Amino acid sequence: MIQRIQSLYLFICSIINLAYCYHLYFENEIAKFFLDVDSNIPFEVILLFPLIISIICFYTIFKYKKRQTQFVLNRLSIILCFLFVGILIFVFDLASNFEWINLVPLFSIILLVLANRAIKKDEDLIRSIDRIR
Repeated sequence: MIQRIQSLYLFICSIINLAYCYHLYFENEIAKFFLDVDSNIPFEVILLFPLIISIICFYTIFKYKKRQTQFVLNRLSIILCFLFVGILIFVFDLASNFEWINLVPLFSIILLVLANRAIKKDEDLIRSIDRIR
């Protein structure tokens, strides 16, 4: 399960999203920034995005026997990451207030794409073995 490279990518993605969620919640400067900005999106919703992405990634690790399900769940996580990046950039205008910690969703997208490539590689290998029999 963890010995496969896609499981490692998913585990790292889950951990960094949990760390980002922790950072958003417990770092006073960032929380104050999100709470001070006039927006129709509450801070709790912003906090839920990395938490949901982390839960989906962690759940996907344990679906190692169903590669198609892993692939679909990773796509869902990628879509959520893009949505989260869009909200951070356009609603909260984090492009003007750049901090390195806000690159976590982009790292998550990269890790999820790498995991999808590894899952596809495994699926192709299994199909080629089935073809030989």
